[in-house]
Parts: sequence; C-alpha cells; structure tokens
Amino acid sequence: MHTAFLIPVVISKVEAFLFKDNPLDITTMASKSTTGLLLDSANIMSTVLEGVLYGFSVLMFIGTIWTFTYK
Repeated sequence: MHTAFLIPVVISKVEAFLFKDNPLDITTMASKSTTGLLLDSANIMSTVLEGVLYGFSVLMFIGTIWTFTYK
C-alpha cells in the first residue's frame, strides 16, 4: 500500500475519533475543548503529527546529503 493513500485514511480515522458527534461542527469542537475532554486526544494527535513531520524532514535531509555525496 502506498503511503500517499494512508495519510488521508489516518486523518479521517483521527477526525472520526475526535469528533464523534458532528465532524465539522465548530461549536461542538469548542465546547468539547473547553471541558478538557478531547485535549488529551488533541495532544496525542499533535505529538504524532510532529513526529511524522520531523521524521520526514530527517529523511529529506539524509536524501539531500546522499544526493550530494553519491558518485
């Protein structure tokens, strides 16, 4: 399976988990975030996203260095 296909699937699963009632209702998101109910989930999601983006940047850096040093 190609990773470009997996990213939207993972994002849709996370959205379905975080916003079970109504996925795009801003008032629901605001009311839930002020109660602290979904702050743990949001913290986990942001940490995972940060790790993925950091890993991708490290991969791009290694690829750049390999490209410059490959004969």
